[in-house]
Amino acid sequence: MIQSITGELTEKDHNHLCLLSTSGLEWEITIDSRTAAALPPVGETFRVPVYLHHREDSMQLFGFSGEKERRLFMDLLKVSGIGPKQAVKILSGMPADDFIRYLEDGDVTALSGIPGLGKTTAGKVILALKGKLSLPEDESIGVSAELVKALVEMGFDKKKAEGAVEKASRETTERSLPEGELEKEILKLAIVRLSS
Repeated sequence: MIQSITGELTEKDHNHLCLLSTSGLEWEITIDSRTAAALPPVGETFRVPVYLHHREDSMQLFGFSGEKERRLFMDLLKVSGIGPKQAVKILSGMPADDFIRYLEDGDVTALSGIPGLGKTTAGKVILALKGKLSLPEDESIGVSAELVKALVEMGFDKKKAEGAVEKASRETTERSLPEGELEKEILKLAIVRLSS
């Protein structure tokens, strides 16, 4: 499977397409509006994570601003009734982090605010994907992912552990502790928060 393409951006337009040239080949890549906004100027070399959608009568490349968005797109394709075009619309309608947060909170109203995603489909997305996203582990809360993993191994709920680590991280940002000590302090505060 093709994971990404690195090449020179030769063209970009407002219909969510870009052309990328590599070693004499020019690739047509369908992208969401957020990826389009993040594209470099024409002529620059860049890397774009991609997904190749293959059907009997066609093959189409989809490109993303990052690995998180690519994985989210692939997860959306697992939902009955959502194809690549609607998945691109969903990614265009809301930042990936917001979408993930609303999905995990089960917020049908917020998700149905995305153009083309009504309450029925939003409900199907939540039912199919809540707690099952295949995001890279380090995307969940950045450098604190290992602390969350440790808390989950201790028996704490993952979502609650993420919230506790995030709050503990904010509480310790003002302290000037060495990195190893900082992690221990965050873990200690998170355990206290989760145990109370």
